[in-house]
Amino acid sequence: PALTEFLRLYPEVQAELVLNDRIADLIEEGFDAAIRIGKLDDSGLVARPLAPYRMLICAA
Repeated sequence: PALTEFLRLYPEVQAELVLNDRIADLIEEGFDAAIRIGKLDDSGLVARPLAPYRMLICAA
């Protein structure tokens, strides 16, 4: 919802969603922002927690 509202307010901004299970080099690959789950390794990146998370192992 927040991204939709942001894009509505700023139509000149384009968003591209990339989903993967690897840790990308954000600077090398040209990303402006990222949402990651888990502990952030020591880096020079600016990071802020968005919400707590809990991991579960499930089987059926």
